[in-house]
Amino acid sequence: MMKKLGVFLCGAVLTANTAAPVFAQTQSHLQIKYDSDINQISVLGNVGNAGDKTVTISIAKSDAGEMGKDNTPMFVYLYNTENDGRLELEIPVSGNIESYTYNLFADCETESLVCSFSIVNPNDLNTIDIIEQVNEAKNADEMYAVLSEKALNLGIDIQDDDIKNNIQYISALCFEEKKEYVSFDAKTLCEAINKAIACSIVTKSRNLEKAIKNYDVYFGTTYDDYLSKSDEEKNIFNSLFSNTELTPKNMKSVFSEKTDTAEIICSDTWSDLQDKVINKASNIGIDISSSSPYSEIKEQSKYKIFTAMFSERKNYISYNDIVTSFNKAVSNADVVTPSTGGGSGGGGGGGNRNVNSSPIGMPAPAEPKPKESENAYTFSDIDTHWAKEYIISLAEKNIISGFEDNTFRPDNNITRAEFVKMIVSIFKLDEKEDAVEFEDVSRDSWYYSAILKASGNGVIYGSDGRFNPEASITRQDAAVIICRLKNVAGSVNDISFTDENEISDYALEAVKNLAASGIIIGNNGRFNPKNNITRAEAATMLYRILN
Repeated sequence: MMKKLGVFLCGAVLTANTAAPVFAQTQSHLQIKYDSDINQISVLGNVGNAGDKTVTISIAKSDAGEMGKDNTPMFVYLYNTENDGRLELEIPVSGNIESYTYNLFADCETESLVCSFSIVNPNDLNTIDIIEQVNEAKNADEMYAVLSEKALNLGIDIQDDDIKNNIQYISALCFEEKKEYVSFDAKTLCEAINKAIACSIVTKSRNLEKAIKNYDVYFGTTYDDYLSKSDEEKNIFNSLFSNTELTPKNMKSVFSEKTDTAEIICSDTWSDLQDKVINKASNIGIDISSSSPYSEIKEQSKYKIFTAMFSERKNYISYNDIVTSFNKAVSNADVVTPSTGGGSGGGGGGGNRNVNSSPIGMPAPAEPKPKESENAYTFSDIDTHWAKEYIISLAEKNIISGFEDNTFRPDNNITRAEFVKMIVSIFKLDEKEDAVEFEDVSRDSWYYSAILKASGNGVIYGSDGRFNPEASITRQDAAVIICRLKNVAGSVNDISFTDENEISDYALEAVKNLAASGIIIGNNGRFNPKNNITRAEAATMLYRILN
């Protein structure tokens, strides 16, 4: 809670929210605002650092020079800050103060902070006369004549070059605002002036941070929120504003649009982008309702929309770009139903994970699920499994099969031998003369022929003369094998995982290529390269390679 102070300051501050230079290199910043209903000034922000316990607060007219015997401050107070150097004051004032531009001086052991703010007293006769002149202005030139002459009385800091050099532009914006109000009162005039100054600083001076720092309330944000952005996001955010002309009418909506666009551009992964787009859909203008084309896409196919958007995100500059990209990706999400055939194949298993939902970190099925033929394979344990149709499709192609008890065990890990058997069946690999035999792959094993063919075609190499056929295959090893066969290549520069440092050097390029091609995805930005693949996940991956 803010602390209330009894002070010797007369008058009422109508609007104040500007800051002048800081003499020390710190993040110190004060916001000074006034509630005209209760005649109270609030001062909020940070001064100094956690070691500065005492701050001297002084207020004087901004054009009176340095404080001394010829410029006695109107108000002086010694304030003890919070432990983190935070300053929170509530200063009650009377209603007799002169309308003017003032400086608030905050001095502590490590720095001096000067904040310029305006006091526009609606009861001041001079203020009443100025407002009458403003309301009588018939065009922007007449508005300029009043504002430039009475700048200090209206809280316009003409010592600031960004304001001084653009006072005519500011006057023109204020004149346009007057049309909305018909006539100004003290409060609406000050709001119009502050909005116009903020727009001028962005449009003419190209200093977005200064505008947000001093006038954040008119953008519908806070300066602290701006400071919390990453450097990359700030740079993109500033760039998006470079060709934007703000007006008092559109500044909040434009700020919201550029904020959302910058956040989406800075997405680390396609799933991060998906979360942001879905959460901001109503702001952006994207239709994800139950009656939209988006809702008709299978849940496990929707990732294709956001991988496509992820690759285009750096071209976005507005909501319209995002909507266009989204709609295009939705329209391109159509898939081809695969043909089916008959047969059976070899298989095996590992440890059961008993998970009956879409896989974490493996590719979500990219197409509408294939239709089952009248003679489709059926397994007793896949009726409600997310990968049912993918499993059936591959079984009918003699690429995979189940066990003697009519189960497929979709959530069991798949072994290295099983995965190679699938790959050989899909790509119809032949035996080669230069095939290498592994000492742990016996000639009478069911997978001997498949491993020999894969070796001869340069798909597998093993290690120290061994292949470890019964071991579960990891995600990164599966990616390497597929890349060697499929020669997959994508735009790897835009693909990264937060656990990229855990991917083995030999597998990194393969993983990035498959991710860029949409064959594999991550989970919350992670790839989990050393995790094993389940039989259902392998079937889904291979189905997508086929189609």
